[in-house]
Amino acid sequence: MTELQLVFVSVVVFALMVAITIYARRKSPDVLWVGMALSVFCGPVGQLYLRRKAALWMVFVLILTMGAAALLPPGNIAFLAQMVISPAVMFYRMKA
Repeated sequence: MTELQLVFVSVVVFALMVAITIYARRKSPDVLWVGMALSVFCGPVGQLYLRRKAALWMVFVLILTMGAAALLPPGNIAFLAQMVISPAVMFYRMKA
């Protein structure tokens, strides 16, 4: 796969994650399991599910994920850290 194709696929996947998150926010707002599922499968983009300062929280989760990936051993740790940190932040936001 060429670099241009990889960029195109990445943009399409990101757009799909944003669209799914916004659709879920409209159809079933403030449901804990929906927010947690979006956080697991969409990572920091799942933070857009809640309207309260969503972009700020999305950046916060992304920074936490990168920080955790830098502290942990090499490998595909960023994805694993994202699957733990993002739902934890979503749970905090929904319960606070």
